[in-house]
Amino acid sequence: MKKLYILIFLSIAFGQVYAQKKQTKKTTKIVFVGNSLTYYHNIPKLLEEIGKFDKQKIKTTSFTNPDYSLEDHWNEGKVQNALQKEYFDFMVAQQGSSALPESQQMLKNYVQKYANECKKYGTKLNLYMVWAMKSRLFDFDNVIYSYTEAAKFVNASLSPVGLAWKKVWEKSPDLAFYETDGLHPTKKASVLAAMVIYSKLFKKKDLSFLDLSKTSWAKELSSAEFELFKMVITELD
Repeated sequence: MKKLYILIFLSIAFGQVYAQKKQTKKTTKIVFVGNSLTYYHNIPKLLEEIGKFDKQKIKTTSFTNPDYSLEDHWNEGKVQNALQKEYFDFMVAQQGSSALPESQQMLKNYVQKYANECKKYGTKLNLYMVWAMKSRLFDFDNVIYSYTEAAKFVNASLSPVGLAWKKVWEKSPDLAFYETDGLHPTKKASVLAAMVIYSKLFKKKDLSFLDLSKTSWAKELSSAEFELFKMVITELD
């Protein structure tokens, strides 16, 4: 009888531990590699905030310096050291617009290096497609092409933020996505970027779990703009 009680106790205890483990959410660790197009308005933190609405625990680490390219980060070596020391589920990488032919090739070359490095540690590479400068809007399609081809080249996933800008503008041409310098994103553009990246990393086209009124950026977007952003995300490949 004593043995029976012990077995019952152990079964209950094991069941409780198992249930607790099932309830424990895994933290998704994401490393951002890029420049001011990432740290402007803190896109990594916006991504973490979106995750909270979806009950996703996200921890971000950033290597983002002004005017840095992927080559600059590679030569510095800090990203490679971080990958060696800590496991990351995803790397989200970007550089400048990379529209010119030589820039397109450089993007491919360094995306290949990062892809190889990520593969060593089981990290999934995601390219964050940026946009053309306001003074070079004629380059927009080249930017989209450059990042799309680089992602295909290494079989990485792609967060087509620049394409999302273009699709939003097709429906609402007056939406302000550039700061006064004609390069950096406004807060609402950074919110859109975070929404696109979240959608691609977590494979969710439906972001209806977001409640605009409870976000830290509720005053930056109208309800109509927010609904437009969500609709455009459903249209992205």
